[in-house]
Amino acid sequence: MPRVSVMMMTYNRSEMLRGAIEAVLASTFEDFELIILDDASTDDTFEVVKSFADPRIIYLRNNVNRGVISNSDHTWWRARGEFVKPLNDDDEIHPTMLEREVEMMDIYPDVLVVGCNMRVMNEKGRITQRCVDERMKMGSWVYKKGEYIEAYVRDRFIIYWPTYMFRVCNKYWDIVNEPLDVGPLGDILALGRSNLLGSIGYIAEPLIDYRIHSGQETFNVDVLSADIKLHEVLVEKCEAHGLKKLLPHIEASGLRHQIIKEVNNDKVCDKLMDRLCGLETQYPCRYGLPVYPASFINLDKLKKLHGKCVAILGSYLSAFLLNELCYMSGVSVVCYLDDNVARHSQKIIGKPIHPLSWLFTHDHEIDCVLLSNEVRSAVQVKSRVKRYTQAPSIHWRELV
Repeated sequence: MPRVSVMMMTYNRSEMLRGAIEAVLASTFEDFELIILDDASTDDTFEVVKSFADPRIIYLRNNVNRGVISNSDHTWWRARGEFVKPLNDDDEIHPTMLEREVEMMDIYPDVLVVGCNMRVMNEKGRITQRCVDERMKMGSWVYKKGEYIEAYVRDRFIIYWPTYMFRVCNKYWDIVNEPLDVGPLGDILALGRSNLLGSIGYIAEPLIDYRIHSGQETFNVDVLSADIKLHEVLVEKCEAHGLKKLLPHIEASGLRHQIIKEVNNDKVCDKLMDRLCGLETQYPCRYGLPVYPASFINLDKLKKLHGKCVAILGSYLSAFLLNELCYMSGVSVVCYLDDNVARHSQKIIGKPIHPLSWLFTHDHEIDCVLLSNEVRSAVQVKSRVKRYTQAPSIHWRELV
């Protein structure tokens, strides 16, 4: 039996699938099977798979299209390996990924899932981001029971699905057999459930190239509603497993998403903001994102930008809250900047969301960039913005 079962689900992406298969076959760790489950593709997926003569490849095909979640549920029982590695058909793992993750599993027998950092590439395969999570120094971490859930809801620390490797054991079947009923965020829920039963391992080195493109499932679904549902399920699970200390953090994180949804629907969210600010007072931490009551910001400092035009770069909620203070200070917000491709067609309070590259040709329209983010350091973000515009950057902490 192979030590690792690589599970690759595919549907009508033959042009990307070839690279994904080649990357797995180039692994330094060779004791694996590659199970490709074709979800009734109508392109030349079959021909692409059959062009590889490697006996480790197992090709299965659905008679009807099941969709991502149903197809995922359909594949788990087919794996024969000691470890199961789900992969997307549009990503490419690095040669040492399987080796490094198996090594961590062997060192830490209490770890149920191992994940890692990622690089990001565009549809054509060009690397656009060399490290998804720049907060983590190189090395490995183990999150004990409940610790990863806390990192997720407090600091929005996400370990992404294409990097997971599961240990097959009784707890594994408890995880995968329970419905992942939060739509496109089933991966985060699976990781949360794993952390209620055991430890989560993390390798801070990027070991996979994650492809961003418009055809991804995440860009075509209501992720915000799924996020709100995810937090409701996490409350239920943490209560059942005796982790009530996490509930304030989960509530605060859930409130942020509810506020964003209200903002999207042009609704007043004062009551939700009051609840969130109350949690900030009761449990003094930022939960990963700043809350901007006027008392946190020195409006006299912000008013020095009175009459200026700015773009705001940062998290959705933080950008909205900073926009409110700009309005109070006579500062004109031209647009918002966001790395999330799915948001580039959206607006916040009537103002468009653009990629950072927008600054290349429009920096003459703004006087400065206001930084509302919390995850990366101000120095890192300012350095990145400087690649796109000569306009100065001001981090929100400089206004406190």
